[in-house]
Amino acid sequence: MENQTVLITGGTSGIGYEIVKLLQQNNTLIIISKDILKLKKLSEQFKNIKIYIFQYLSNIEKAILNC
Repeated sequence: MENQTVLITGGTSGIGYEIVKLLQQNNTLIIISKDILKLKKLSEQFKNIKIYIFQYLSNIEKAILNC
């Protein structure tokens, strides 16, 4: 697959990370992860990946933070 835009959830570990490794060369990847540090590390590992960081919090995490 080449010249595609691909959304990968959990792209910083496990199967998602393996998909990133396979597709990062000739595609535009949108990688979603709750771990900002892992996203930054991923962008350092693959220089051609541009990382746009969005903080994702689940409803449970939001509830805990609001207590």
